[in-house]
Amino acid sequence: DADTDLGAGCFVADADPATTTDPANADSDGAGVVDGVEDANGNGAVDAGETDPGLAADDDSDLDGLPNLDEDAAGSSRLDRDSDDDGLLDGDEWTIDSDGDGAADLLDCDSDDDGLPDGLELGLTAADADTDLGAGCFVADSDPASTTDPRSADSDGAGVLDGDEDADRDGRVDVGETDPNRPDDDDSDADGLPNLQEDLVASDRFDRDSDDDGVLDGDEPVRDSDGDGTYDALECDADGDGLPDGLEAGLTTPDLDTDLGAGCWRADADPATTTDPTVADSDGGGAADGLEDANGNGRLDPGERDPALASDDSCATDRLPAIEDLRLSRPSASRVQLDWTASGDACASYTVWAWGDQPERPVLAEGLDTPQAEDPGVFRPGSVVFYSVAAVSSVSGVGAGAP
Repeated sequence: DADTDLGAGCFVADADPATTTDPANADSDGAGVVDGVEDANGNGAVDAGETDPGLAADDDSDLDGLPNLDEDAAGSSRLDRDSDDDGLLDGDEWTIDSDGDGAADLLDCDSDDDGLPDGLELGLTAADADTDLGAGCFVADSDPASTTDPRSADSDGAGVLDGDEDADRDGRVDVGETDPNRPDDDDSDADGLPNLQEDLVASDRFDRDSDDDGVLDGDEPVRDSDGDGTYDALECDADGDGLPDGLEAGLTTPDLDTDLGAGCWRADADPATTTDPTVADSDGGGAADGLEDANGNGRLDPGERDPALASDDSCATDRLPAIEDLRLSRPSASRVQLDWTASGDACASYTVWAWGDQPERPVLAEGLDTPQAEDPGVFRPGSVVFYSVAAVSSVSGVGAGAP
């Protein structure tokens, strides 16, 4: 107007007269931010970087990137840039509830409930000025170059929570930890066999000893040693030699996950001696380990052959000894020669009995290691003598005889 004193500094021409605000209302849109703050340069136009004093939806009192109306809807504070004190501005979080615990992410400093605060997961090393460090929700990331998803409890999707992989929860993959961004190292039951390999062999991600032989799944090779179609981690006698794998490995105590009722666990009576649970004949001598360790206790007992010594394997066999073709001859009038053919066990021992109308000699000879014997007795003309021979297995002690 002509009466307006321009020198008073109270008149500013409107750069956009098509948009107006209410001069009698400091907050024309009623959303919590005064018109002069929204029109920051005070020229009446909505310029780049400004909010519209005639639009309630863009008012942001604390400049955290989340408009006041959205703060109201989420229950966060219009005047606190970091409502949950995790280091992230409210506007950088989400109004959804990622872990379903009833609190929107911007009010939950561990939005996915994986044990890691959201700021740490996104690689923050410094908190916002509005972050209350005393709330205990902010942890600076020791390796901001590596981040995880604060909305997914298992960022690599392989079955182990991010907070369990980052055990000390500092944001860095330290010695002894697995990488929450690498699915191939997740091991839910800590048995040494990663989850993806457990899935491959069909073992249990949550059972350290899937076949209950005392050997952790991760200590068994990912293969089918005896070719029966079952991976070793699922078979308590992986090589089919008759000895459970834990016994062959020299174990004396089972794992906590070993089900003793499954019948696959047997403590080793001599853990200082072991055999190969992936090879049926550990010494390569031709006899299976379970045949040599006849009582299956892991110890070399009397009458057994050593499954770690190849030279004695010919004495260990799954065939009982047999005596065939018992023959008698008279080298002299007073002597009888006995010969026989033996089969089944090259290391069997033999016992010979003699009886008749001569003075009885119930045991003529015993412990013979060759298939022959001699009776040096003096015989009367016309006397009758009967002989019998028994072979005793070097493994089982079971005998077979021939009259």
